[in-house]
Amino acid sequence: MEALFENQTTLNKPVTVEFCKVLVKPFIQNMLLVAAIVYICEGVYSCLFGHYSTVLICWVLAPVMLIARTHIYRVHGADAYKQQRVLFGDEDTIINITIFEDYLEISENSLKTNKNSLLIKKNNLEATISHDRITSVYKTKNLFVIVYGKQFALAIEKTKFTTGSSESFEEFILSKGAKVKQK
Repeated sequence: MEALFENQTTLNKPVTVEFCKVLVKPFIQNMLLVAAIVYICEGVYSCLFGHYSTVLICWVLAPVMLIARTHIYRVHGADAYKQQRVLFGDEDTIINITIFEDYLEISENSLKTNKNSLLIKKNNLEATISHDRITSVYKTKNLFVIVYGKQFALAIEKTKFTTGSSESFEEFILSKGAKVKQK
């Protein structure tokens, strides 16, 4: 079978952070928004009854919750990247993704020793995944993130297609019945 698309995604820090932007659960962001609203309301209520120290605390915490809401994925992404660096050493991992009509293949050939002298041996790491297992596809500024249930998610860099283009890949995913959501 002929490959329709080929991609070499590098799992570097910007990719990992953007990948986490998609994977951070929306309820965490919604909980932080609700907390900010509660602090604002509590601040107004405390102001009416003259509890000015509570007003100060609430009105300091409300903006903190709003800022945390927009930056929480960056923290998760940075942590995930640190874990990746501990496991795989100082080099960023390159994942080869080949997309066929009915499935995609993921592969990586590597033999790395990290700074902790742990040998990570992954000769011919390969996976084949059918397109009908896709539960959702997200499009960000630089990535497509394909989610397979709650078990697996795959980042595909838009600029790293060696065969095909990101625009034709998006059309292909849509033709397979997957809905592409902007994140």
